[in-house]
Amino acid sequence: MIYTETDVLQYVEENDVKFVKLQFSDIFGFQRNISLNSSELAKAFAEGFSIDASYQRGLLCAQDDLLLLPDASTLSILPWRPHHGGVARLICDIKNADKSKFAACSRDILKTAVDYAAKKGITFEFQTSCEFYLFKCDDEGNPTKIPHDNAGYMDAAPRDRGENIRREICLALEQMDFSPDSSRHEGGPGHNEIDFQFSPPLKAADNFITFKSVVKNISDTNGLYATFMPKPFDDKQGSGLHISIKAYKNRSNIFKSFAPEKNRFQANMIAGILNRIKDMTVFANPTVNSYKRFGAFKVPEHISWSTKNLAQLIRVPVSADGSAKIVLRSPDCACNPYIVLALIIYACVEGIENNEELMRPVNVDIQKSGNHSLVKLDKFPEDLYQAGKLAAESRFIGSYLDKRVIDAYVDIGSEQQQKYDEAKDKEIFETENYFYTL
Repeated sequence: MIYTETDVLQYVEENDVKFVKLQFSDIFGFQRNISLNSSELAKAFAEGFSIDASYQRGLLCAQDDLLLLPDASTLSILPWRPHHGGVARLICDIKNADKSKFAACSRDILKTAVDYAAKKGITFEFQTSCEFYLFKCDDEGNPTKIPHDNAGYMDAAPRDRGENIRREICLALEQMDFSPDSSRHEGGPGHNEIDFQFSPPLKAADNFITFKSVVKNISDTNGLYATFMPKPFDDKQGSGLHISIKAYKNRSNIFKSFAPEKNRFQANMIAGILNRIKDMTVFANPTVNSYKRFGAFKVPEHISWSTKNLAQLIRVPVSADGSAKIVLRSPDCACNPYIVLALIIYACVEGIENNEELMRPVNVDIQKSGNHSLVKLDKFPEDLYQAGKLAAESRFIGSYLDKRVIDAYVDIGSEQQQKYDEAKDKEIFETENYFYTL
C-alpha cells in the first residue's frame, strides 16, 4: 500500500501508535534511528527533524545540523513490539538544513541513478538473496561463536534448526508489507538464506535494510545472535548478497528472450557491469573480512560470466520460456545497498551507451578446472587497499559519486586494512570490528 502523509497520520491515530522510529542509513549502510512521540510526527513531515551529524563519520561529520525527511510510503508497524502503544517506522531521506541535497544521503544517490536511467528510457528491478549466520548466546545473552546448528545446504528440520526462525522472520516481513520469495538453510553451520521478490530499485534497497533489522530483532527475541559478517569461519562458506537484475527499455523487457549475440542491450549491460566491477568493489565489499570470501565455495575471484556455471561473477539463468536475469554474485551484506544498486544502474546504462563488447562466457567451474587459460581472466582486488585505490582513480566512480563519499570509503578502508595488518590477533580484530557490528 502507498501511504500519503495524511494516511500515515490517520493510521497512527487510529491504531494506537505511540512512537515512530525515524530510520536512516549512513553512507556505509549502517541503520540509524531516533524515536518520536507520535504527536510530533506532523511537525516532522512539515519541517523535517533536525539531527547533529558532527560526530558521525558515516554522515561525513557534517558541521551543520541535518534534516531527516520521513518518506510516508515506507510506513510499517514493527510487529515484534507491543500492539497497544505500538511502534511504527518511517525511512527518511537526509537533507542539509536548508533542505538542499546532502552528498551522503544514500537514498538520494539511488534516486538520482534511477532518474538518470529513466531519462534514457531504461528502468530496473532488483531481487536480493541475503545470507546470514545464527549463533547461540550465553546465559547472559551475549553472543558466542557456537553456531545455532550443524546443518548443511537445504537440510531439513530437525537438523536444520533455523527453520522456525526463518518462518518468524518471513511472517514479520509480510506484516511489514513486503514478501520474501523463499528461504532455506545454506551451506555453513547456522547459515541461512532468505530471497526476495523483484522490486523497483528504491524499494529493493529499503527492503534489504529493513530485512537486516528484522533478522537481528527476531533472532534476539529467540535468544540467538545473527551476523551478516561476510566470512565468520575461514574454512566454511561465507555470506553473500546475490543481486538479480531485470531491465526494461521503454517498458519492454530487455531479457525477455536471452540471446546476447543478437540483442546488443543484453550484451552491453553484462559487459558494463564486468568492465566496472573492480572499481565498484570497495562499495560492494567494504570490509577486510569481505575479501576472504573470494575464490572459495563457488564465490568468484575472476571477472567472468556464464549461463551455466554457478562459480562465475555474473550468472545468467535462463527460464524455460527463454527469459533471463542477470545475477551479480560478488557483493556481501556489509554493503550499502543504495550505493551498490546505483552503481549497477550506471554501469548497465554506460554499457549500453558505449555499445560495449561482451567477453565470451566461461562455462566451466574455474575453482575446479585447473585450466591454465583462465589465468588470462582479470581478478578482483586482493584487499581494501587495492579496492580503494581503484575506486579513487576510477573515472566511472568519480562521475557519479561525490568525492567526499569516495574519500570516506577509501580512507576508512585504508584504516581498516592497516589496523588488520598490524593486529597481533587478527581473529580478535575481526570479531570486534565485524562479528559484533554487522
